[in-house]
Amino acid sequence: MEEKNKIDMKRLLLFFVVLAAGWGLIVMFYSFLAGGSLFSIMNGGGVPRWLAVSYLLTLYVFVVLTIIYFWTRVFHIPFRALGLGGGIKSVKLFSGGVCLGLFISIIYGMALFMASGKAEAGFGENFGMFLFLNILSALGIAFGEELLFRGFFLGVFSRRWGLTGGVLASSFLFALAHIFSPGAVVNKIILFTGLVILGSLLCIAFIRTGILWLSVGIHSMLILGSIVESKADLRAGLPAMLWGGNWNHLSGIMGLAAILLLLVLVLIFFRKNNPA
Repeated sequence: MEEKNKIDMKRLLLFFVVLAAGWGLIVMFYSFLAGGSLFSIMNGGGVPRWLAVSYLLTLYVFVVLTIIYFWTRVFHIPFRALGLGGGIKSVKLFSGGVCLGLFISIIYGMALFMASGKAEAGFGENFGMFLFLNILSALGIAFGEELLFRGFFLGVFSRRWGLTGGVLASSFLFALAHIFSPGAVVNKIILFTGLVILGSLLCIAFIRTGILWLSVGIHSMLILGSIVESKADLRAGLPAMLWGGNWNHLSGIMGLAAILLLLVLVLIFFRKNNPA
């Protein structure tokens, strides 16, 4: 990871172009299937849930295949450096990540539930199917984003600017990719700050373990928690500064606090398990 090689920036720019073009074509195709706007697809609203999940999985399969091709064929970096191996170690780290991410999501959800004052959360559909589809969605998104930001960008940027530069650059991109949605400026600042911290934490998890699965486990459960909380509509009427409004559950002060708590828990996990 720390070895520096010259990375051709023209090839990196080509990677961005291919990724953007493929994403655009996939969005256009699924918008045609749904007969609606691109935003209804992106937000999973106004279309069947299975179609929104199918869109996300298609997108992230494309992202994964593009990453693997550019990593091995264009940049000529060994496949194992992407961090997808690990055997039984990967299972243990993924399970640990799931537990950490789920714990944070439950703690945040309970605090949100109490703050909302609602006696129950209605999902308006079969909860089992809702959970199944969104677990698939959360796993697909987490795997794709971890492979992109921690596997690919961290690896490429570290080879050009060193390990610290790689962590900062990949975390900055990770945060930047998540703030282009409607929301107050102050919430975007909080979200950006929290995601830089979260991105750096997930980079450290990858560096310490040498594989992506701890990061994938954590990330997937944070996404699942966000989906469930949004569907339950517990943030409606609560102060957006604290809870992030209806936009992103990490764009409020409580979301930033949850990320800092996760940081502490991951450091404790490393101290007790020494997963390197």
